[in-house]
Amino acid sequence: MPIVKVLFISISIIFVILSILPVLFYKFLKKQINTWPVVAAKVTYSKLLNQTGARGESLIEAIVHFEYEFRGKTFTSQTPTLSSFDLFPSLDYQREIYNKYTKGEYYNARVSPISGELAYFEVAPLSIISAVLMPFLGLGYLAILYLYIDSLVSLFS
Repeated sequence: MPIVKVLFISISIIFVILSILPVLFYKFLKKQINTWPVVAAKVTYSKLLNQTGARGESLIEAIVHFEYEFRGKTFTSQTPTLSSFDLFPSLDYQREIYNKYTKGEYYNARVSPISGELAYFEVAPLSIISAVLMPFLGLGYLAILYLYIDSLVSLFS
């Protein structure tokens, strides 16, 4: 078997494993967060960023900042939710986050007991579509790359 094929099969296997790792890490962290201490956190800034992208697509993002005290120190966070990688972000979920967390109000936040610098109001739902598609998109890209390099190798052989 030519070295190019062996190399691409190896890279493909590694890529599939690497594309599954973020989902496993998300699941692990989601379980861990449920054991983190809960503190009162005050929303200091809340805005719904609603723009049109370069290709005409709607881009919506909830921007929520909050501050909290943990172990006698004051911290700020700009990440209200722990989310997995999402190829197709839910615009409705972003609106829901914006509507749920109002500036000046207090909400329960879970804080990392290790540093206190990580805190989230909630864990966003896992994007099943992204979790399933990522390995296949990566493999498709690698297949195209393989065919391109294989044609170059055969051209110069």
